[in-house]
Amino acid sequence: MYTNHDTLTSNQIVLITTPDIGSSENIQDYATLIGNELGVGQKDKDNGVIIVFSAALRKTSIATVLGTKLILTDSIANFVVQNQMIPKFKKGEIDEGLYDGSKWITDILEKPENIINAVESEENE
Repeated sequence: MYTNHDTLTSNQIVLITTPDIGSSENIQDYATLIGNELGVGQKDKDNGVIIVFSAALRKTSIATVLGTKLILTDSIANFVVQNQMIPKFKKGEIDEGLYDGSKWITDILEKPENIINAVESEENE
C-alpha cells in the first residue's frame, strides 16, 4: 500500500510499532522525532507521514510533515485515529486498525484534487 502510494503521489509513509517512546514526552513528539531521524518525506517536498503505534502504552499517533499537513491536517489525522483505528484496537484488531488508518490516509492524499494541488504547490516554489 505505501509503495503504491509513494509511486502515485511521491508521499512517503512509514508505520512504526514500538513498545516505548524513549525519552519523548508523548507519542506525537516521538512520531515527529522518528520521522526527522529517518528523513521521512522528500527533502524538497516535505511530504512525509509517520504513523506510530505502541500496544504496550496503548497509544497511537499520526504526524505529518509540512507538505502533507496542508492536506492531511491535524484534525483529519485525529479523526482517523479516533474513528478508524482506536475502535479496532479496542476490539483487539490491531492489524485491522493499522490497515484501516493507513487506508484512510492514502485515500485522502490520493484524491485527484489533492494530487493536483500538491503538484501545483511544487511548481509555484
